[in-house]
Amino acid sequence: MIAIGFVGWQRADAQESIRPSLASAQSAEANKPVINAGQYNLQLGPVLAGFSANIDVAYNDNISLSETDRQAGLLVEPGVTANVLWQVTPENALRLTLGAGYVKYFANQHYDSLTLSITPDSQIAFDIYAGDFKFTIFDQLSVQQNPLGIIGLHEIANLLRLENAAGINVTWDLNKVILFGGYAHYIFYSFDSAYDFLNENENQVYLSASVRLNDAVTVGVRGTFGDVQYQQDFQNNSINYSAGVFATAQLTHYIRAEAEAGYQGAHYDTGGGNGDDSQLNAPYFHLQLDHRLNRYWTEHLSGGYETQLGLTTNYTEVAYVRYDADWRVNSRTTAGVTGYYEHSMDSPGPEQSEHINRVGFGIRWSYALGRKANLHFGYDFVNNASDLIGHSFYQNQVLLGIGYVF
Repeated sequence: MIAIGFVGWQRADAQESIRPSLASAQSAEANKPVINAGQYNLQLGPVLAGFSANIDVAYNDNISLSETDRQAGLLVEPGVTANVLWQVTPENALRLTLGAGYVKYFANQHYDSLTLSITPDSQIAFDIYAGDFKFTIFDQLSVQQNPLGIIGLHEIANLLRLENAAGINVTWDLNKVILFGGYAHYIFYSFDSAYDFLNENENQVYLSASVRLNDAVTVGVRGTFGDVQYQQDFQNNSINYSAGVFATAQLTHYIRAEAEAGYQGAHYDTGGGNGDDSQLNAPYFHLQLDHRLNRYWTEHLSGGYETQLGLTTNYTEVAYVRYDADWRVNSRTTAGVTGYYEHSMDSPGPEQSEHINRVGFGIRWSYALGRKANLHFGYDFVNNASDLIGHSFYQNQVLLGIGYVF
């Protein structure tokens, strides 16, 4: 199964981070304006809506991420997206974002989607404003099958899984000082019984305080806490926590920088079937540069180190570098490139402790056929080099599709 079409040609996220990943993502979401005119193309009374659809045909030369027994496949994937904003009152707004699709193989029908997929950015949220406070009640849901999203998986074409995060965020805007906090309950559920040892529930709490020093620089502190409870006794339950500092700076008119660094730790129970007694005490950091060269070319470079929940061990350390660029060739044509490198290392369990070097890159191209229709093309490559026999693989995938905005 490949990540294509309406998914947006982005590399899928990996397993949940030891440092609850909702912390920085929800903080950034809270500071975005509610109305983004580019998301909506219809007005239905008090409701703004945007709908689009696409159908893509793709060729994948290694469906099941195999090192030796490689299988190729040709598939078709229809998809739809919807963005809806209902300004219920001047102080209350309901937002819905939904992306859904289906994969059908021309051969190898046993790899067809078992259900509709729901993209990771899908959510419903209700914003409530009261004075200097903003409350957001949210539910983020995804149903995915792409196994590339989980480091360490191989010899598998589909891993149907549900991920859901529901909770509440509170933002207190004091002009130059912004206090932000939230709670979320996160669920990971595999529909494949071979991987139901990964099924887990988390409670996540996150707090941050930021200060705008001037028009260009903002600094702050952030802390997170979470507990992970697995439904089976193979993986060890854990208590996770982190504390760190962050900063954003508009270095020039064209360059913006973000940085975050701190400490992350986890205390694991012992006695799980994975046999891993490791405890986590490690730093984390993330750096990002956003560069607008001119009105035609924008690019983003990021790198960092973090620790994720392990696949068959307590945790997996990941160092990464990622780059993407968008080129507005002319009024009808856009193009882009993406690339990344990851090095992952499992905690030292008694078996299957794995080191992986993963390299990937992609290109994309889109041409506007008219005001509402577009033709798009993409190519992606990934090479997964493991130190365990039989765990390495590479994959090429090519896509051609057409999209329509209603």
